[in-house]
Amino acid sequence: MARAKSTKTIEAISFNVGPHTENFNAVQSDASGGKRKFDFAPTIGAGLLIPWRPWDLGLLFLPELNWVLPQFSGESRIVKNIFMLRSDLGYDVLPWLRLRAGTSLMWLNQHGRGGSTELENGNTTSTFYYPEENRSSLNNTVDLGAEALYEDFSFRFQTYT
Repeated sequence: MARAKSTKTIEAISFNVGPHTENFNAVQSDASGGKRKFDFAPTIGAGLLIPWRPWDLGLLFLPELNWVLPQFSGESRIVKNIFMLRSDLGYDVLPWLRLRAGTSLMWLNQHGRGGSTELENGNTTSTFYYPEENRSSLNNTVDLGAEALYEDFSFRFQTYT
């Protein structure tokens, strides 16, 4: 995709949907020791494509705002929301392939509705309590990704730490 010299500040607006997975292969998901792989956590967002003009290296500034739709756990006693403000730089290495790198500010909010549950704990059962309050955390991440471009659509894999 050849880029014409343009004076436009915003070249395109994008809307995105996809899944969000946290802690890939790091959280036990069953009694036999199986690890959780992919989550079904629908994510929606919007972004901009802004040519980054310094030194005219062909870089793109790709800011985005994403929201992982509310997730419920513990018999719906805990509600979790994640908001991401991404700030990536992109480079089109091929007409159909864009590499991305940048940083994000992620806001995680968890709201507990209180209560308790009895769960197996070895040979006995134990009472575990659900939180009763609202807690938030703010994290700064480093992002890396690759995006396949096809006409007006793209398919992206992105990871962060």
